[in-house]
Amino acid sequence: MEGSSSVDLYANNDKPIIINFEVALLPTGIYVSIPRGYEAQIHSRSGLSINHGIFYLNSLGTIDSDYRGQI
Repeated sequence: MEGSSSVDLYANNDKPIIINFEVALLPTGIYVSIPRGYEAQIHSRSGLSINHGIFYLNSLGTIDSDYRGQI
């Protein structure tokens, strides 16, 4: 969407079912290669957090340049 500073990240799962207060690890199917000296970050979007109680467990996820694996 124009003006957004980020994009939505979706689970690579047809219909993940998460019960209230349950913690789940959901695959994204996305692999990245971050250039040395940079990092990628994953944040909770306010709309999903407030309206649906969906948030990233530690509130901020850092993906270091040496990480090789699925996000």
